[in-house]
Amino acid sequence: MQRSGLKLKDFDAIESTKLLLHRRWRSTASLVLIRKKANPDCRAIALGHSVGATGTILTVKALYYLQRTGGRYGLIAMCIGGGQGIALATERV
Repeated sequence: MQRSGLKLKDFDAIESTKLLLHRRWRSTASLVLIRKKANPDCRAIALGHSVGATGTILTVKALYYLQRTGGRYGLIAMCIGGGQGIALATERV
């Protein structure tokens, strides 16, 4: 988010496989935003997919949601093992 210049409130959809986002932002306002926007189509964080497909699945879900709802920004976050994480900000143009 620092690199993109966007704030949490700017994102219309947040897709995440883990509760990385819930740990990062501790303020009540941020948690309310996350609960409203995180995994909007299913709310589950368990996808039941094969290893290696996580990024693609989350990205396609976020882009499809943005297209369908007219949203602009999506945030995709996932763990990549060993306590590491990675995120991607997308924009529908």
